[in-house]
Amino acid sequence: MSVSSKQFRQQSATESRSIDLKNNPTRDDQESCHKIPNSILKESYNNTTSQAAKNDIMGHAHSTNNIFYSTNNNQHSQQEYNLQSDNYTQSSVYGKGGQIENSLYKLHHTQDSAATTNIMRTMINSGPGYTEIVANLDKRQFNNPSEKQQIDIFLNQRIYKYAPSPLPIIGHRHKLKTQ
Repeated sequence: MSVSSKQFRQQSATESRSIDLKNNPTRDDQESCHKIPNSILKESYNNTTSQAAKNDIMGHAHSTNNIFYSTNNNQHSQQEYNLQSDNYTQSSVYGKGGQIENSLYKLHHTQDSAATTNIMRTMINSGPGYTEIVANLDKRQFNNPSEKQQIDIFLNQRIYKYAPSPLPIIGHRHKLKTQ
C-alpha cells in the first residue's frame, strides 16, 4: 500500500515508528529539517516490497540520524529543488550532499535490510544533482555489494546521461572532470 508524503511524514514522526525520534525543535524559530528529503524517503518506502526495508526507512525518517533543527528550512528546501533540475549548483551538491551522505552512512550502520540501496535507487530518478551526490559516495564506506552496484550505476548515469557534450567512443570510458 502506497502512502502520500503527508502520511509518511505523520507516520514516521511517531514514537512507535521512528528510532530515536527527533521532532521537537529547541527554539521557537527552528523547524525540523530532513537530511534525506521526505519525498525521497517516501518514494523509497513505496517502491520496496521488503517489509524490513520499509521498517528501516520509516524508522530512519524522523530519527536523530536524519533530522536536524534549523531556522533556514526554506534554504534547505531550495537546495532540494535545485538538485532536481538540470541547473543544479555545486553548492547544493556539497551542502545537501554532505547531509545526505551523513544520513545514509548512519543508516548503513543501523539497518536490518538493504534500505540504503533502496534510497540510492530512488535518488537516481530524483534529478541530476542527486545522481552527482550518489556517484561521489565512497565505496569504502558504502561497502555492501548492492550499495557499490548503485554507486557504479550512478557513475555511469552521470557520465553518459548528464554529460555536457557527447563523449567520443574509443573503446574505453572517459571520465568527466568535475568543477
